[in-house]
Amino acid sequence: MTVEMYEVDDARGRGCVPLAWVGTAAVGPDGTFSAEVPANDSCAAESESEPRYVLAAHTSHCEGDLCFYVGRRVEDAYTLWFGVGSPFAGPTMPDLVFLPARGPRLSVEAQAANHHASLVDVVVAFHVEADIPFRREEFGAVTVRYPSPYSDGRATRADLIDANNQGWPKGGLILHEYGHIVHRRAWGGDYAGYPTPIQRWNGKSHSREVPFIALKEGWANFTAAYVTGRCFRSGYDTANTLVSLQREVNGIHFPQNHHRALCDWVDRQPDQRPGTARGDTMTTDLYTLWQTLDTTDELWADRGHTPGLNMCDLAATYVVSGSVDGRWARFDAVAGVLETNDIACPGLRMLPITQVAVDHRLSR
Repeated sequence: MTVEMYEVDDARGRGCVPLAWVGTAAVGPDGTFSAEVPANDSCAAESESEPRYVLAAHTSHCEGDLCFYVGRRVEDAYTLWFGVGSPFAGPTMPDLVFLPARGPRLSVEAQAANHHASLVDVVVAFHVEADIPFRREEFGAVTVRYPSPYSDGRATRADLIDANNQGWPKGGLILHEYGHIVHRRAWGGDYAGYPTPIQRWNGKSHSREVPFIALKEGWANFTAAYVTGRCFRSGYDTANTLVSLQREVNGIHFPQNHHRALCDWVDRQPDQRPGTARGDTMTTDLYTLWQTLDTTDELWADRGHTPGLNMCDLAATYVVSGSVDGRWARFDAVAGVLETNDIACPGLRMLPITQVAVDHRLSR
């Protein structure tokens, strides 16, 4: 994120400008920034006093591979100001509370800034810290359209999130929908050819879904849980709270099982649900999990259409990717994650664990 700095003159006359741009500063990960500004006021009528400044911040960021916006239209951004009505003097500024130009009342701009903050959180976690490619060249910038034409949040394209929360945003919506953006961009922008542009699901708590939808929504829920740290809380797997167990239905049909399985994929906690044989011993990282997702649609391309790729395909990709010697260990680890989260994948045992894979990319 960047802020623009303007010097303010109230007087008129030689060298006086009501609002003069003096520089741009990049905001660091900790929210701080610094910039060089003139030490003296060029306005002759105010030459005896310190220069005073206001700042403008935009709900957008474009640098290198990363580019995202929060605005009313695609690749459009809001602007919020600090110091309007009471400009500040340097060299050290107080903690900034940016406000829309209209004042401190509830506003679209201020809510958009909250969406932008959530967007920054997930972009940093996935693309900066985990080094997952954003793929700007292939798919363009990501825009959060706010307000949107819809009453709910959705990500119907690989470059667009619609957010229309009522009241103040709490962050989870953007994190969830951005998970769909990452998933779409991993699978060619359209979920690997799944036949409808908007993949409908029941949207009710613990609704039973086709396995593809359960993975899609589970991945989005996992994204929010990862960024907020819920993935790393103890106790996920030690309590039998999975709805699939209560209904005696394979967890392949429920987003809850998927988001918890994906959390197990990246956490460092060797959990074991009561009554299971293996337990969760997986200790990989977010980039490896994403890389597995990214490869799944290529490896099992013939399964991309109805009924769509699912968690069993993701697990199979993890097993057969990498060295042949390591396949048994990968099988055992991912089988433990699946069992812990009540997801049955019988076909996983049919994979070539000890022999060289037929696929030419894996046999190199």
